Amino acid sequence: MPKIDPWKLIGLLAALFLISLSLLACGNQAGVIEGTVTQTGDGLSLDQAEILVYGLQRAEGDSQLDVFQKGDVIQREPIAEDGSYRLSLPPGSYIVQVWLGDARLGDRLVEVRAGRETKADFEVTFPNP
Repeated sequence: MPKIDPWKLIGLLAALFLISLSLLACGNQAGVIEGTVTQTGDGLSLDQAEILVYGLQRAEGDSQLDVFQKGDVIQREPIAEDGSYRLSLPPGSYIVQVWLGDARLGDRLVEVRAGRETKADFEVTFPNP
């Protein structure tokens, strides 16, 4: 059996430990969803609208397919005066919706990845009074 230098072994173990820590940190790192909400036609922003983010949960049933349904609201944020929004969320799949009062103006299924920014713009039609 070849003789191993103990200092090289310690260096190798330390390197493996640091690599493991960095991989764990990446798995827990948040991602970002950002975008702008504008009205169809005139391009004006809907600064009184809100963004609601829903989690996805596995639907009950005997299906052999994975079926998901909209879960609880995870985050609710007003849209900025310029129509923009920016949300930090853990990695995963979400339903993102735009609401103005009681009217849902748009929705998207968005995948959030650790350490990444995902763009989700909405061009919506203002509801009739």
